[in-house]
Amino acid sequence: MNAENTAYAFQIRKLLIFVVAILFPLLIFLVPTNQDFTPQLRTYFVITFFIIILMATELVPLFVSALALGTLYFLSGIADIQTAFGYWTSTIVWMILGGLILSTILEQCGLLARIAYLIICKCGGSFNGAVIGSFLVGIALNLVTFCNGWIVACVLVYGLCKAMGLERSHQAGLICLAGALGANGSVIYLYHPGYIALIDSSLQSQISPDMMVGLFTPFSYLGWAIPCCLLTIFTFMRVYNTSDLKDKFNKAIFEKKLSDLGKMSYQEKLALGFVTVLIVYLISCQFTKLPPAYGFMSIPYLMFLPGLELGNAETIKRTNLASIFFIGACLGIGIVGAKVGFGDFLTKLSVPLLQGYGKLAICLFFLAIGIVANILMTPFAMLSCLVIPFLQIASTLGVNPMGASFILQYATDLVFFPHEAAGLMIMYSYGMWPMKDFIIQNTVKTTINVAFFICLMYPVMSYFGMI
Repeated sequence: MNAENTAYAFQIRKLLIFVVAILFPLLIFLVPTNQDFTPQLRTYFVITFFIIILMATELVPLFVSALALGTLYFLSGIADIQTAFGYWTSTIVWMILGGLILSTILEQCGLLARIAYLIICKCGGSFNGAVIGSFLVGIALNLVTFCNGWIVACVLVYGLCKAMGLERSHQAGLICLAGALGANGSVIYLYHPGYIALIDSSLQSQISPDMMVGLFTPFSYLGWAIPCCLLTIFTFMRVYNTSDLKDKFNKAIFEKKLSDLGKMSYQEKLALGFVTVLIVYLISCQFTKLPPAYGFMSIPYLMFLPGLELGNAETIKRTNLASIFFIGACLGIGIVGAKVGFGDFLTKLSVPLLQGYGKLAICLFFLAIGIVANILMTPFAMLSCLVIPFLQIASTLGVNPMGASFILQYATDLVFFPHEAAGLMIMYSYGMWPMKDFIIQNTVKTTINVAFFICLMYPVMSYFGMI
């Protein structure tokens, strides 16, 4: 009877959350429309917030929420079928699919476990060492690949969780958080050719043809994010009492696990060769100008060829293909948002509000706009739609245009939900990171970053004329 009461209470709770998920977005319908806040934009907000709440609460499987998003965009009439499901033509979807298949192959052949054990041992063999190792692996891979190595970093972090025998839990979520802060977070302060190209073209068209972002400029503006990330990691180490795990996770255990694997098999060596080729290709993209996506869209599938057969039918079964629909739907939020004019609406709303305020208030408003925009747009979409408006506002109000650009880039990493960045989506899609933990951890991290901006970043950048 007690179990029945518990199950009944759980169902009632789910029903109440679902009612809230419906009613909260519907309140947006009470807002009158005008030439800027159009009926299409209002409908877009209602649908998007409804699905985001479903995703955040996991009331229904993410696969269902993902399919519902594009379907509702189409049925509501705010987007045609090609736009509503246009994410299937994005290279990011196919790039991530290749990364997921690659991780499954590396897990099957045993190479992922070997690399994971090696990383854990090199980081001291402790749980806390593995957490810090996850953070550093992402930064290192992005550093040598010009921010193209984040999928490989996500694969290795997933391997660390598996090697440590972790299931979906606080501990696994902490390792995923550290991995995401390294793999996804480092792209804002390292030289990301895609991001910088958008900023360069905007600066040259709006401010001066001679303006250009240097190789170390992103780090000079946003390298402050590193201590914020470390503070977030150490905060949750304390919250989860990770020091109590030292008996379960120690160097001797993982050295034995590594020793038990024996010598590398032929399949592992072959897989390592493919991974090496992929990393070399990602490094070369900076010079060849070939898209990084090509590597993930070809190399994992070569591993299925007869005579190699590192991948097989079992690989496809074990790959979480449903997560691709989730990732695609998240990209669709930005695609449809651009179509219904979300970026223009945000810009027109901002300018009148900022007249007469000081630089700090203007910068905080930029940051707030970026954080809100990131909920509904991908980082690339944000930079594409908002850099030029930010530059125009900055020039009008006396803010350094370069500084305004990097405030927007800083905001791309201030997130609350998995759908806000591709690196977070793939890390979450491995199934190790509970949604509740994801939201709490990233909300804390965003709060730390904003506080750090107010207390240290802004004063220093203002003193040196960077903002």
